[in-house]
Amino acid sequence: MKKGDTVLIHAVAGGVGRLLCRVSKHMGAVVIGTTSTVEKAKVAKDSGCDHVIIYTTQDFEGEVKKITNGKGVQVVYDSIGKDTFLKSLKCLATRGSMVLFGSASGKVEDFDPLLLSQYGNKKNRPRSSKKY
Repeated sequence: MKKGDTVLIHAVAGGVGRLLCRVSKHMGAVVIGTTSTVEKAKVAKDSGCDHVIIYTTQDFEGEVKKITNGKGVQVVYDSIGKDTFLKSLKCLATRGSMVLFGSASGKVEDFDPLLLSQYGNKKNRPRSSKKY
């Protein structure tokens, strides 16, 4: 991450999420965070989060695309795992990185490793409407 990057932090109102938010802001990044409730959204805002998405009522992938004007984020920090993994990949900008450091919703299902080359690299994004 570097100054001017946009990052997505899942569970931004939790301990690690708040820490990542503060470090990201210190580095000069724009922070998009996800959380489950309005109360947690306030905690995220108080921690410096620029945009909070309440994933229980909003589609975080669509919201990230709106916030970034379709460009995506340079980094995703994901402590959720199974429930957010594939959509998080779809939120990546060209040459973006994803850090998976937890599995609050369960283990990420097995997947074809070629999927990793399809997201975060616009040249290789799938052209079909097939869902992964």
